[in-house]
Amino acid sequence: EAVATFGTVARRDGTTGYRSNRVTREIKPGGLLRRMREAEGLPAFGEDGHDLDTRLRDSELARSIRWWQQAVDGAVRRRLADADELEPAAASLGEPLPEDRELLRVSVDEERQVRAAVRPLARRLAARLATRQRRARRGRLDARATMRRSLDTGGVPIDPVMARRRPHRPELVLVCDVSGSVAAFARFTLLLCHAVQGQIGRVRSFAFVDALDEVTTLFAADDAGDAIERLSTEARVVRFDGRSDYRAAFAGLKRDYPDAVTPRSTVIVLGDARNNDRASGADDLALLAGRAQRLYWLNPEPRPEWGTGDSLVGTYARHTDRMVECRTLRQLAAFVETVA
Repeated sequence: EAVATFGTVARRDGTTGYRSNRVTREIKPGGLLRRMREAEGLPAFGEDGHDLDTRLRDSELARSIRWWQQAVDGAVRRRLADADELEPAAASLGEPLPEDRELLRVSVDEERQVRAAVRPLARRLAARLATRQRRARRGRLDARATMRRSLDTGGVPIDPVMARRRPHRPELVLVCDVSGSVAAFARFTLLLCHAVQGQIGRVRSFAFVDALDEVTTLFAADDAGDAIERLSTEARVVRFDGRSDYRAAFAGLKRDYPDAVTPRSTVIVLGDARNNDRASGADDLALLAGRAQRLYWLNPEPRPEWGTGDSLVGTYARHTDRMVECRTLRQLAAFVETVA
């Protein structure tokens, strides 16, 4: 009922879509969590009295909120699937190819196909980043060596000497929105994190909902499923209401991990840029973009929905090298080919 009441959205083509973040914006799970805590007599956030029992009960209440959000996500996916079955045009086209299936709607059974397809893309991304490093290996003029060599030609610097840069392995920083509004895409991004870490030596992976945590060590595991399961129980990505907060993510990356982004880093943000009507944190994103060699943003939403509602695509895109629609594996492959 909550999805039918609050979750509908009119698309530009006249059809009806459904979005879980519209439900959470109306229900306000953060306020619900506060009321649940007050009903049990727990101290407010920031007050003294957070003993072990209180923290354990906080965790239980937070899990119940996450369960509710997962139930909303499931209801939204079912309604989207039903709508697709009723679309005569979609039915006439038959089942889409795996590389064309929308990542926001990938089922558990289809995830195995996605996982198999992601691995070669991760290898290709690693190769593209390494190629860019090799292109940049020729450095600046070495004036001292050039003067010494010019002695052989009467002091005329005919053959200048260029200082060779120290070769660096490519550095990649992944910042992933794993909130309920992009739940299926979040699993895909985590699969991508796992695959990329197996191909590139210097990768740091971060996940966030309304708080950011580094998950690099979690994805050192051989099995991607185990890594994702550990993230759901060990990563501290929810602090308050469990809705996406990009400002908190960018501020946390800048404040808590100041060495993560360097002039050699390629940063990839993965998320829908919907910030639930919060402050954008664009200043912190601009600072991170200024530090990095490149900053890309992969957005799972179709372009017609960019900038609608609480989407901050326009605000964030100006601080990126490119914001890319990434709804399918085919689009991801096209993006990888342009990384240079």
